[in-house]
Amino acid sequence: MTVRAIRKERAWLHRPVRLLTNSRWILRLLICAAVVVLASCRAFEAPRQRVLIVGIDGASPRVLDTMFSMGKLENLKALADAGTYGPLRSETPYLLSPRVWTTVATGMIPDKHLIDGWVKVAKDGTAGLFYSSDRRGHALWNIVSDSGKRVAVVNWLVTYPPEKVNGIIVSDHTLPGEVEGKKYIGEIFAKGRGAEFRGVESAGSGTSPIYPEEWKKAVLDSRHEKAVLTKVASPFREGAAIGFDPFLHNLRDFWNTDQRLASITLEILERERPDVTMVLLQGIDRMSHFLFGCLDDPAKYPPTFQPTPEQRINCQSALYDYYEFSDQLIGRLLEYFDDDDLIMVLSDHGFESGFSEFRTGDHSTEAAQDGICVVRGPRVIKHGPVAPMTVADVTPTVLAWMGLAQALDMDGKPAPFLEPGPAIQSVPTYDTKPIERLGDGKSGAEPQVIEQLRSLGYIE
Repeated sequence: MTVRAIRKERAWLHRPVRLLTNSRWILRLLICAAVVVLASCRAFEAPRQRVLIVGIDGASPRVLDTMFSMGKLENLKALADAGTYGPLRSETPYLLSPRVWTTVATGMIPDKHLIDGWVKVAKDGTAGLFYSSDRRGHALWNIVSDSGKRVAVVNWLVTYPPEKVNGIIVSDHTLPGEVEGKKYIGEIFAKGRGAEFRGVESAGSGTSPIYPEEWKKAVLDSRHEKAVLTKVASPFREGAAIGFDPFLHNLRDFWNTDQRLASITLEILERERPDVTMVLLQGIDRMSHFLFGCLDDPAKYPPTFQPTPEQRINCQSALYDYYEFSDQLIGRLLEYFDDDDLIMVLSDHGFESGFSEFRTGDHSTEAAQDGICVVRGPRVIKHGPVAPMTVADVTPTVLAWMGLAQALDMDGKPAPFLEPGPAIQSVPTYDTKPIERLGDGKSGAEPQVIEQLRSLGYIE
């Protein structure tokens, strides 16, 4: 408003009051005043701040540092330059993804949330997968949903059966290939504990892997399976020759699954614009189990793994391509966010060489206990300290940034890179009511998984 306009307004306010007899004129005056007030409110409305958390399972600080120095990973590097980047510490010797990602989501150690690995062993000596109904403690999506804000969760581990939230959950049992992988891993870990794996529980319940169920058609639409979201050509495509043909189809599936999950997330962002979005991409971890050892000195290779120099170079190139591919997927997600939003890209652990049968990578010792944390947003100290941040600090950090209370039964605390906000009184716990879920925890994808495993020769 100009100085002249302000003077006119003051002069009008100080004019002698006259009786207004025309009721229509009074009504018009009141309507105009209301319009001005509403327009003024909109003009000063605070921007809606949102949160994006991208988990890239198994992303290694060693690889990120190398690729940053090569001028690669432009989206992650831009986030790091605008915010901060450093190690995210996890506990050893139990660097198991379901355990760690549940700690990330709850701010609690495994002794509290009770998801301690891939399988649980029953008194009868059989083992089965962990389900969301085994988890104790409200996760970030429950807390945010109960606060009245909308959430979207895509492929986070141990989210089947999906929970009823103010928003959308695309559980980790949504894509048949994901359930197939869990059955394969479950058999390995059950055998390691001397137990018989009873499989992914029967689909007799018919429980949807997606909440709300109205989203099922859109999530499973073939357009996501056919999506091409990056400029990076898959090194595992038909006709590619990296020299490891026996498991090339596995690597191709990892690539396609991550792209499909990113495409699903993009549709949710486009249609829903949730306040908090959490998506987990697991391809880097899976691919690194096959390829990570190629980064090391050939003198360390065992007799069972003797690639040619050309194969070793192709292997390294494929690993870097996968990181570049993941970076470009993240870039696509970032198109739906701006500088007022909090962006966190995390990994649950790093990687190390480890040779066993056809595998060359592992994450079982202190050498792999540091994952990555790349973060940007308001109140994030530029180039501020990340260490000694742990995986249990992620949920408390997000709650503090959103202005939500900390829970005293959480083991984490806000990260050191976060500037203090207004003081908010803590609450003893968020676990004050039961979590509602669909179904009874049995997998809805079992029949298709059984057929796929049979076709691959895993079962008769």
